[in-house]
Amino acid sequence: MIGERARLIYLSTFLRALEMDFEEFKQEFLIACDFIEEPVLAEDTPLDKIPDFDSLAMLGVIVMLETQFGITASGEDVMRLETMGGLHKFATKQ
Repeated sequence: MIGERARLIYLSTFLRALEMDFEEFKQEFLIACDFIEEPVLAEDTPLDKIPDFDSLAMLGVIVMLETQFGITASGEDVMRLETMGGLHKFATKQ
């Protein structure tokens, strides 16, 4: 029974993640990256122009994609999305 409950909690969290609007996604992104100074981000912000978006921040994004969205992606996959909006759409399958 505990296994079933855990599975339902995971599915519920996963489904909520798929319904995230951009502002909610941006907050999760900022948490995942753990920036010292929070950058200003918009949907059209190029990923390669985000200050301090380094390999450690990228690792946080990769882990976020895996744990919250069930998506396995590499750093190259993420950078191919080009913008914050592209990353949001990819993660939420919009």
